[in-house]
Amino acid sequence: MKTEHLQEFLLPAAEAFGRLAGIPLAIGIPAPCDALQARLDYTVVLHLSGNLQGVVLYSFDVQVACRVAEAMLGRPVPEGLRADASARATLAELAGVAVGEALFRLEPTGLRGDMSPPSVVAGNHWRYQEPNPPPAFLVECQSEAGPVAISFALAVAEPQAQERRAEHVFVVDHSVFSRRQLTQIAARHGFPVDGAVKDAESALARYERCRSDFLLLDLLDLGMDEREFVDRIFAIQPRATIFVVTSARPQQLMDDLRARGVEDFLTKPVDEKELLRRMQDATAHRIAVEVEDGGQVATLTLERARGRAPDPTKGDLYQAMLRRGVCYGIDEKAVAKVLEEKGFGQKVVVARGDLPGRGDPAQLEFYFREKLFFGHLMKGERAAQDLFENVLLVQKIEPGRPLVQKFGEPTRGAAGRMVMGREVPGLPGWDPVREGPGVAVSEDGKFLFAVEKGAARLEGEDLHLEPLLEIPRSVSRATGDVNVHGSVIVWGDVSGGATITATGDVEIKGDVEGGEIRAGRNCMCGRVIGKKGTGSVLALGHVGCRYLHGATVSCLGDLYVLGFANQVELLVGGSVVLMGDQPNLCGGHVYAGGNVDIHDVGSNRGLETIVEIASETFQQRLDDTVTVLRRAFRENPPMAVKKLILADAAFLARMEDVRASLADMGEELQNVWSKGETEKHVRARGTAYPGSLVRIGKRFFDLDKPYPRVRFFLRGASIGISDYSKLSESEERNP
Repeated sequence: MKTEHLQEFLLPAAEAFGRLAGIPLAIGIPAPCDALQARLDYTVVLHLSGNLQGVVLYSFDVQVACRVAEAMLGRPVPEGLRADASARATLAELAGVAVGEALFRLEPTGLRGDMSPPSVVAGNHWRYQEPNPPPAFLVECQSEAGPVAISFALAVAEPQAQERRAEHVFVVDHSVFSRRQLTQIAARHGFPVDGAVKDAESALARYERCRSDFLLLDLLDLGMDEREFVDRIFAIQPRATIFVVTSARPQQLMDDLRARGVEDFLTKPVDEKELLRRMQDATAHRIAVEVEDGGQVATLTLERARGRAPDPTKGDLYQAMLRRGVCYGIDEKAVAKVLEEKGFGQKVVVARGDLPGRGDPAQLEFYFREKLFFGHLMKGERAAQDLFENVLLVQKIEPGRPLVQKFGEPTRGAAGRMVMGREVPGLPGWDPVREGPGVAVSEDGKFLFAVEKGAARLEGEDLHLEPLLEIPRSVSRATGDVNVHGSVIVWGDVSGGATITATGDVEIKGDVEGGEIRAGRNCMCGRVIGKKGTGSVLALGHVGCRYLHGATVSCLGDLYVLGFANQVELLVGGSVVLMGDQPNLCGGHVYAGGNVDIHDVGSNRGLETIVEIASETFQQRLDDTVTVLRRAFRENPPMAVKKLILADAAFLARMEDVRASLADMGEELQNVWSKGETEKHVRARGTAYPGSLVRIGKRFFDLDKPYPRVRFFLRGASIGISDYSKLSESEERNP
């Protein structure tokens, strides 16, 4: 073939192709030209016919293909140019050659054929026909500027039905074979290839123009320090995704590159499926769907991709949920909110199932008082009077006594459904009472009865008998102290410096005069605590008595007094309630964590009476009380081993609840001290007399005159007072 034919046809055609396609051809450079490796936004297939009578261009973009082909051929291009199976026939018609399965296995006459793998992959949606790859042609000619070498690749193959991808690929590999393999893989799966070069210098020069999303990098013969090369790539394109594809994997180098932002490492020979999977994972926003709470809740989390990935669609989210099996209870508003706000990294609940319903429990009849007296005290003064007359805090149970009778069986509730669509059977009704230590079930399952002597306790759903010590007479220094793991009933008085310590309840039928009571739960005194001498009570629960006189009471629960309280020292974690017709608080100091509800505060004789709610030293005083009780319980002598273990375990569990209650109380106290906000108050149904002082938090009010029917409450930086009998507080006044 004559050189002038090349100059006459090929060079003008190449220039026209480059001008229309926007590809700068390196004409005039005396070296193989890889200009066609520049970034392509469409698929290009270039064919040189054997006699140079025609040049064929095939493109995914039909209009571009037609314009370029017409400019190169100088004649109209048939309209049959399409991205389908008719491509071969169209190309054959234009080129005047037969196109078979081997696809352009011709060797043009007069051209110097360099059968090395092609230096350009011209195609997004095309694959090479294996095992016979198309040849690459190196065409040399002369021009006024000197020798010219232009390389063209025949990259025609059957089209694949896949969508065009937006992410572009750039290959850096010293091996011609590896470059060809990686570019073929990218092209087969729809990734446009911006270039494939052999060293770092060429890569940086080209990459600065194309700024591809993916960089497939081999570490061998790079011609530059690998760390420096990666840093320079990220300086050009901070959002680039780099995959190292190499057979050399020194651990220190891998760690350094990963620290610099390299996405992943793959070992040669490349597994095409694995490479594609990792590229797809890196280019798509990850949609993580998790099923929680036993299948009742589905959450969705969007994780942003490193590359330039399109925003997920509603269909993408629903497909991700369906792949996880979520098909029921989907919240369309939550899904729409995820799309609107694009809350990457936020975990959003997108589906909720239906919880199974709980059935009705069996009907029960109790043959003992299942609730403590403290729950009935506020029902009225007559009920309170009856309860104090007939103290029933500790219930003595003899072996064989029936405790509970069950009628019927629990029913099953309505069925539920998981977010995966699976039905969940309804739940049977709770068994309201379960047998514990000392309690057995009858053969027909209808009765719970006692199998040993003890005190009946119903705590939640657990009915059990705990150790019980019953003392038929008074306790004094002469009889000695009493230490019990369990509950105690004393049918007389506690006096003369005697001490009763019990991890359960303590019930005193008489007076507490000069004695000390330490109770792990509640304490009930049927008459007076204090009387002529002094008496003290420490309890982790509630305390109740008829009168208080010269007594010291510390408890974490509430304090209920039927009559008066004179010259007392009270530390109460809950509320202080003085019931009866004219219960007076005359003299002494009251520290309370809840409300204080009494008839009179102080007396007309000006007896000093101080009432404090949520004071600064309150929590520390309660902590000290708990410490004293815990130490006292640890010093108790052992009883029967089994009972001791059970009682001790129950006490320790109760202590944990106590600690948790104190912690909650501490948070509330901090709120009172720092913000001056609380709903707690001191209420005097009769009169608050001069000489009394009311303190709530850090604020106090010193009474200088009588205030009838008054309520003291915290209001910001001061204490407000109002007539508690008014329906509204419009007449509140700030003293």
